[in-house]
Amino acid sequence: MSHLWRVAERSREARQDPTITDQLILADKYLSEARRLDPKDFRIPGFEGSVKMALGSIHQDEALKREGYFILKDGMRRYPEFNLFTMSFVLANAPREDAKFADAVEYAWKNVEVCVGHRVGRAAADVAALSASMRNTLSPSAQIAGGSSDRACRNPPAAPHNMEGFFLHMGDLLVKKGEADTAREIYKLAQLAPTYFSWPHAQVLEKRIEQAPERARLWAEGVKPPPEILFQSSIACVACHQERAVSRQLSALSFR
Repeated sequence: MSHLWRVAERSREARQDPTITDQLILADKYLSEARRLDPKDFRIPGFEGSVKMALGSIHQDEALKREGYFILKDGMRRYPEFNLFTMSFVLANAPREDAKFADAVEYAWKNVEVCVGHRVGRAAADVAALSASMRNTLSPSAQIAGGSSDRACRNPPAAPHNMEGFFLHMGDLLVKKGEADTAREIYKLAQLAPTYFSWPHAQVLEKRIEQAPERARLWAEGVKPPPEILFQSSIACVACHQERAVSRQLSALSFR
């Protein structure tokens, strides 16, 4: 996981080293071994499948890319609360018009539905209604009343801002798709989390809410470079996993 993190947040490095992708080879080795040793931990196929998909893209190896996709797809079937997000996150970087990007958006919606325990409409008004129903019913760990109690649907100790990070990701997807109003309502769901005011990245989300229409316009016009999404950012992992107490240490961290 450390090898994977090093690639995911490589923009923390002052100098971008092209050999950084070697870390994916190591991550693939260890995650494949982990899945063999613990075949009942269905988080592992999400990570291993993601790494194989990335390696397949880098090396233009379609067989490896497909192998990773179906490993992750199986993980999504076995542990939807966790791997619907994982697949959505991995596919977030697909081109805006690509069918795989449409899948990324749909898997995020399905992840919400799995966690809240019922169908959710796709319009801004539907998300606002969901917000109203959640406002006073979240547990201290951000578990949704009447929804799934799985750790992937709340803020467990290992991911103390899981809810906030997820809705930052999902809002970014909807902005990229061009649905700025719905994206704003999704971003605002992160602000319902009992832990929101201790989240080190709250300002990132608040800027996203403010800038959603402009960022959606840039995506629609194909401006290069396009606006950053969470998947591409220096907080791709720590958006969920970082606590304020260690934010200074992490921001200064060198992976060398």
